Amino acid sequence: MAPLNWGLGHATRCIPLVESLQKNSCEVIIAANGAAAVLLKQAFPTLPFLTPPATEIKYSRSGALFVWRLLLQIPQLLKQLRDEKKWLQQQIDAFNLQVVISDNRYGLHHPAARCVLVTHQLGIKSGLGNWIDACINRFAFYYLNQFDEIWVPDYQEPYALAGELSNPKNLPKPPLRYLGLLNRFAKKQLVKNSTSPARLLLMLSGPEPQRSLLEEKFRNELKQYPGVFTLVCGKPQQSNTTLSNAASTLPLVYGNQESRIYDHLEAADLLLEIEHAEMIICRSGYTSLMELLPLGKKLILIPTPGQAEQEYLATYCMHKGFAFSITQEKFSLEEALHKAATFAYVPYHPPSSNLDQEIRSGLNL
Repeated sequence: MAPLNWGLGHATRCIPLVESLQKNSCEVIIAANGAAAVLLKQAFPTLPFLTPPATEIKYSRSGALFVWRLLLQIPQLLKQLRDEKKWLQQQIDAFNLQVVISDNRYGLHHPAARCVLVTHQLGIKSGLGNWIDACINRFAFYYLNQFDEIWVPDYQEPYALAGELSNPKNLPKPPLRYLGLLNRFAKKQLVKNSTSPARLLLMLSGPEPQRSLLEEKFRNELKQYPGVFTLVCGKPQQSNTTLSNAASTLPLVYGNQESRIYDHLEAADLLLEIEHAEMIICRSGYTSLMELLPLGKKLILIPTPGQAEQEYLATYCMHKGFAFSITQEKFSLEEALHKAATFAYVPYHPPSSNLDQEIRSGLNL
């Protein structure tokens, strides 16, 4: 199992996949880098881990330059794809791998193993126009077509959560398997605690420097917020204990004894925060939507500036009534909460799915 290390979403949605593979008596090896590796080691401390090739992608502080800066790094990305293929050959020989499942790592395919790609991006949106999108999709399909099967963490229409991203008009050649939503909270029991106050939950994620820019904005806005809040900064590489142990100093800055700030929370603790949240503010990353919308929580989405996929998902969810959306540039906590209070939220009720059965079928188990 090998997720891409671009934000935490690719890693968190691998958690239910790994759990299902283990239920189906598969021996699982995880290959991950950086924050994705830290998060998955917390979830599966006893599994073996490998370190695949990685390219340090540099993102722009300006949303307008986001895509252009990525395009300038295409030579580095192509090198990573070549390095991934060479690396995979070595791992197949060393571990006698029968199946390789990768999340958005387009270079992890080899004829000696059954290779599956997990992605909801069958139709890529760049924000640069239809002609550029068509060119990028042709480039992506060249790599998608190398895989034996593609697993899509979504539903086919009319229940698709990713809209045209997961259900485009033009499809790649490999067989598609729609798994339903990959949600690490799906089978967890919510623990209600009536003594815990309802609160505002703010969840940070995604690439730097935009993650830090939004964190700074949140911290400044929260100084004027009169209610109880929890801020999860989305930094699994750092220990939670540093900030949580300093909770006694928060009233000096934010004025509320019950508010908390954490670098990161593991799944069980995060689920408790979600349960007690009256409103959740987060990025419009697809994994965040998969995990939060089925729980019936009201969301305020802030897409990463310049990231066309998140901008599309935020617009799509707002059009459907699933979530309220506002840009990072225009974000004001007071205004966002006021507008969200009058927004006509529509619950998202996806159909049931059987992930264990889909995996058995997909791997011929």
